[in-house]
Amino acid sequence: MQPIINSFTQFQLTDKEQLAGQILTSAQLAVLQNLRAEYALKKINLNYTPNDHQASVQQEAEISRWMRCLDYIMELHNSAIEIVANTNNPDDSQSSGDSVTIFHG
Repeated sequence: MQPIINSFTQFQLTDKEQLAGQILTSAQLAVLQNLRAEYALKKINLNYTPNDHQASVQQEAEISRWMRCLDYIMELHNSAIEIVANTNNPDDSQSSGDSVTIFHG
């Protein structure tokens, strides 16, 4: 893992490091799902204010952005799990032959 020098903090990762970083623990997934549920409840319970249409729209947009972000992180996890499962499955005809072992709790 090598740092990339620019205005933001980034790291150059190998494919295996990227894959390992995308796999979350059961507890981490539960926390993300709980956060998503909280945002979904907030969205359902939003009160539309006719006198302040802009504020209502902004609140809904903010909640939707958080939900999409959480969905994206969980989707990365699910994709990584699928890749690992396919890579470690010797019967998979699309397997590259490289074995990847990821440990998660």
